[in-house]
Amino acid sequence: INFLMSPLSALLPLFVNKIHGGTEVSYAIVVGMFQAAIVVGGLLMSLFRGFSKPMIFLLVTLLFQVLCQIAITFIPTTFGGRFWTMGAVLFLYALPFAVIDVSFITSIQLLVPKEKLGRVIATIMMISPAMRPLGQFLSGVIAEFVGINAVLIGSAILAAIVFGLIYFLTPLRSLDSIIQKVMAKANGTKDKEETKEQEVEEILIEETERKPLLIQARDLEPAIEVAK
Repeated sequence: INFLMSPLSALLPLFVNKIHGGTEVSYAIVVGMFQAAIVVGGLLMSLFRGFSKPMIFLLVTLLFQVLCQIAITFIPTTFGGRFWTMGAVLFLYALPFAVIDVSFITSIQLLVPKEKLGRVIATIMMISPAMRPLGQFLSGVIAEFVGINAVLIGSAILAAIVFGLIYFLTPLRSLDSIIQKVMAKANGTKDKEETKEQEVEEILIEETERKPLLIQARDLEPAIEVAK
């Protein structure tokens, strides 16, 4: 997915300056709104507990991002507010990034055994960023022959097709039910631990109320020793 969605970041400067005749200020507006969406998404994620079906959320979000990437190619070059419109579309495009990352990492932590978790995350962190430079390089080369708009539209549609095939033709779609079972089991264990802690606290309170005189005498022992 990083490979197929990377053309947007690689071709965005040329898209703003070459196709739409933008300036440095125009590009700053577009990129600023894009980055602001990532910050806002992170803040929203800090207040949100996540989705019960992260795989479906990833599929829907990717399709939404595909539509956003295609939509910016249809913004008229003669429209006066085209850069603000472009920035608004990319704001919506980048808003789910933080939620996607957190949902993905959470799913990995729930599904992968603890003894293998470090190696799995290290492998993901190595492969995922490595795909982005390759996609950016190829997008620039291909854009020389077919044009920037064609690359943006084609890569977005191809990303939707690839992820759709992965979702429907692999066990990926069954992960939601597995994650729900794991979370339910974890919540059940947590509830048992909390119940046990409450029982211990109640026992301590009962013992304290049952033997107040012993507690008071024990508290007075230092004073009695001093008086002696």
